[in-house]
Amino acid sequence: MIRFDLSIDLDYKVLTPTDFVFIIQPTNTAHQRVTWERLEIEPNVAWEEQVEGNPANIVGYVNTKFHVEDVRDYPHEVGGIATSLKGVKLFNFPNIPDLRGNLTVGEFEKQIPFVPRRYFIVYGVPTAETRGEHAHVRCHQFLIALSGSINVIADDGANREEFILNRNNLGLYLPAMTWGIQYRYSRDAVLLVFASEFYDPQDYIRDYETFIAMSRAPA
Repeated sequence: MIRFDLSIDLDYKVLTPTDFVFIIQPTNTAHQRVTWERLEIEPNVAWEEQVEGNPANIVGYVNTKFHVEDVRDYPHEVGGIATSLKGVKLFNFPNIPDLRGNLTVGEFEKQIPFVPRRYFIVYGVPTAETRGEHAHVRCHQFLIALSGSINVIADDGANREEFILNRNNLGLYLPAMTWGIQYRYSRDAVLLVFASEFYDPQDYIRDYETFIAMSRAPA
């Protein structure tokens, strides 16, 4: 293992068949664990992303608990299923099969814990791309993968957990002051997001260190 404390750009190539693992700490950012194999490296990696391959693809984030619990057998609880993160919950909605076409349904202010003021749909995301990478000061969000599969990282400032949204009757609630990242979109992935607030660029926290400081500040 090679450790660098970086404050300047590096210009180098890895041309051997050996795998290298670098713990990289650019100035004023969190640790990043990055894996390359026979890759020409131009470091431009966001906080704590783990990448591999040539070209590099993000395959995970370090210091992240992976949510392996299957919630399909859980009852359709109104209050949702608690996770290890403050306020973050999974929701298992009814799935009603029918020869005429299947149905899944949820109700706002019962299962979904707010009435949305807007929604947006994310689709056609290249597999190597990430979305999100921000938090909101006031806005709550509710995520459902209408099609395909999406990995979601949620971070409350103290802990971080990863979820896979791969059923259209599975929802993930992210309260305000939750850092969120979506990545590993399948080719057919369609993500529906309900938001509790109208769009406001001032509500976004786009710097992770700023988010950490705000999340740990006294109430």
